[in-house]
Amino acid sequence: MKSNFHVRFGKRPLTAMLIVDFHPVVGPTLVELLRGGVGVGQATLTRFYSLHTFVLPLLTAVFMLMHFLMIRKQGISGPL
Repeated sequence: MKSNFHVRFGKRPLTAMLIVDFHPVVGPTLVELLRGGVGVGQATLTRFYSLHTFVLPLLTAVFMLMHFLMIRKQGISGPL
């Protein structure tokens, strides 16, 4: 079974940059910040790797903690 989720160097990061680039005011600045330079390279891959291994799990843990605290405060609703 072949999966389409492997990252091909130059294809997926470029697509993500094109999506971010649509914003007229901060788009170009944000694209250059995410890329780590003018083009897609090693800095881009390092930034996306660190984002996916450190930042996203941390945000997930924070949102789960907030969710559990809200459940403790408000209680679980009854059956519908």
